[in-house]
Amino acid sequence: MSLPMFWRESLDADGAGVLVLDGAEGQHAAVVRRLGVGERVRVTDGRGSYVDGPVAAVGKRSVSVSVGDRVSAATGDVVLVVGPEGGISAAELAALGLVPDAAPSTPAAPPTQASPRAARLGDTVLRTSTAGSVASGVVLAATRWR
Repeated sequence: MSLPMFWRESLDADGAGVLVLDGAEGQHAAVVRRLGVGERVRVTDGRGSYVDGPVAAVGKRSVSVSVGDRVSAATGDVVLVVGPEGGISAAELAALGLVPDAAPSTPAAPPTQASPRAARLGDTVLRTSTAGSVASGVVLAATRWR
């Protein structure tokens, strides 16, 4: 089972190697999830880096986490742009560095690790609530799970 994950803007720990989750994340961890001392959690910065560690202390609306394993974001970013129902206009595609066309996956430049690519997921319209998840799945299937 995966670790409970929480967000914190900075993953910098204090001098004792402890991160404090406070605000909405801390309240969720302490009150809603009712985490206890010793339970392992993951704290992410939302940019690909995260730390894992045990809960060191629980307050009324905060949780302190002892920083254990630290994973830094990989170099380079993946940006998914999910267009509106009518599609992305030719001008918007050009601004993203893509060649507008009717065929799926026509990059503006020869494919490299850093070149943008357009991908049409089908001729049906996905709801906004699922389009991002589907697009993420396509990227992972084409890269991570080969």
